[in-house]
Amino acid sequence: MRMTQQRGFSMIEVLVALVILAVGLLGVATMQSVSLQASKNANLRSVAIFLASDMADRMRANQAGWQAGNYNTEAGGAKKTNCISTAGCDPADMAAHDKWEWKQLIESTLPAGKGTISRPDPAANDFVITVSWTDKVRLENATGAKVDTDTSSVVLNFQP
Repeated sequence: MRMTQQRGFSMIEVLVALVILAVGLLGVATMQSVSLQASKNANLRSVAIFLASDMADRMRANQAGWQAGNYNTEAGGAKKTNCISTAGCDPADMAAHDKWEWKQLIESTLPAGKGTISRPDPAANDFVITVSWTDKVRLENATGAKVDTDTSSVVLNFQP
């Protein structure tokens, strides 16, 4: 009886190798997708932090306006053409223009962006600026179920 040596790969070995390769490539594609989403969410968070800081700086620049209570809420913001330059713009007008311009920035740079300003204790000089927006994050809860959350926010507590 003559024994022959085995040569090459069998079809089963090739198919197993293809399945392993396909699963690996699918894992790499999933990691890339998650990485892109996390990068987008981080970018939106950076923009929100910038916008919250922007309003804080506007309030610091208008000391008479925040002391008079013109920034206590985000309501009352309106475009004031006389506040494009400093001539003819009083602190209340500047506060209204700042709030209007800030809201325009939030709405144009963040998806479903909203901004709020509050002064929890008028006796103290504490303000709370909140910027919120819509994003998509896929999380696992305690039971292992996938949960989509779609609202994020940045809260800035400060004293002008």
